[in-house]
Amino acid sequence: MKAILSTVVVGIMSFSTNANQENTKPVTMPMQFTQYGHVMVDAQLNNADTVPMVLDTAATSGVISNSLLNELALPESALEKEEVTSATSKMTLTQANVNKTRVGHTAVMDLPYITQDLTVLKTAQGKVPGILGYGFLEKHCTVLDFVKSEVTFYAQTCSEQVTHDLKSQAFWLDEEFIKFNVEFNGHNVDAVLDTGAPINIINSHLLAKLDVEKKDKEDLKGLHGKAIQKQKLGEVSFNIGEHTVTSAKTTVSDMPVFKKLGYENKPVILMGLADFKGGKLVIDYQAKHIYF
Repeated sequence: MKAILSTVVVGIMSFSTNANQENTKPVTMPMQFTQYGHVMVDAQLNNADTVPMVLDTAATSGVISNSLLNELALPESALEKEEVTSATSKMTLTQANVNKTRVGHTAVMDLPYITQDLTVLKTAQGKVPGILGYGFLEKHCTVLDFVKSEVTFYAQTCSEQVTHDLKSQAFWLDEEFIKFNVEFNGHNVDAVLDTGAPINIINSHLLAKLDVEKKDKEDLKGLHGKAIQKQKLGEVSFNIGEHTVTSAKTTVSDMPVFKKLGYENKPVILMGLADFKGGKLVIDYQAKHIYF
């Protein structure tokens, strides 16, 4: 059993896929945002109308709304029930197998999606987004250019021309999650990259190693309506390789999903988009590096 870690959207299993791409040319799309700060691009699933999709490296499967599932009108043979684990609970959801997921002229075939109520993410235009997870993203090198407000997908890997002027950090895949080492006050800590989280989230085991201001407490809610408590923090500094990050967008919360990932008694940081939004973030699954 695996899990999706997105701050607003939580709870997904992973599924094996037999995916392939139609086109090897890069695709550049306008970058869109949800009201919470998630990055979206327009996509088309099968022959349904174009729908915005959140890019989420911590989603081991894609997610679609119940309304999009109805629009797809899939046969019963393409649907099955699955129990999934979220940040706050377990639930039973429908898995839908979609023949084609297209972004621009690039497409990945035969991807599974979990259906869930995503109306909390509804855009100003009235559309309910979905989520593109590991199955789509691992077939691409994805460039999030926050300066130009563009997202570019390269087939398989990025050239040195794309990444040569950026900082580099190697990562490893642990059950499809991107992980890398960061350093807090001389302590090496695992980081999980979650592009579906607008902010960073650390657990109490990491907080205990830091001298940081504690601010307001509030609820962290998943799409299913259940909530766990989080606490805002003052500035937090850490190193990614030789690069120092000073973040003002970090909270602490002992999400149950951290236990699922093996961090019940170990420090960990879920690293969202906040500290990359001043420039670029490149995610290259083939090279197993991020660049920023």
